[in-house]
Amino acid sequence: MASLPPVKQHVVSQVQEQAEAMLGMSMTFTLFEWVKENVTDLMEQQTLAPVMAEVTEEVEELSITQDGPGRKEKREQLSKQQKRRAWDRAQAGGAGERARGWDWVDIIRHLSQTAPS
Repeated sequence: MASLPPVKQHVVSQVQEQAEAMLGMSMTFTLFEWVKENVTDLMEQQTLAPVMAEVTEEVEELSITQDGPGRKEKREQLSKQQKRRAWDRAQAGGAGERARGWDWVDIIRHLSQTAPS
């Protein structure tokens, strides 16, 4: 236990003392509850500077790995009107002119509605 940092060593020794007092009983839940109740006393010697440095390094590593080549790029969200315009441009062939007869269905419907029966 000499290789543990002082705060860890203190926490482990306190939990071991509680466990020795409860030998012969089911103690897992009781130990967890005891640690939750006494966390402030157990961690009062903890300084946050080394912990924050480790967390910052981990976050930086995660952000670097997430931006790697395996990450998919988000597609741009288009409104209905923008989608309509893009579709119209694609149908027109990019030149702004539509192919002959592109709306022939509408012409036939119009003629069938206006023609005398």
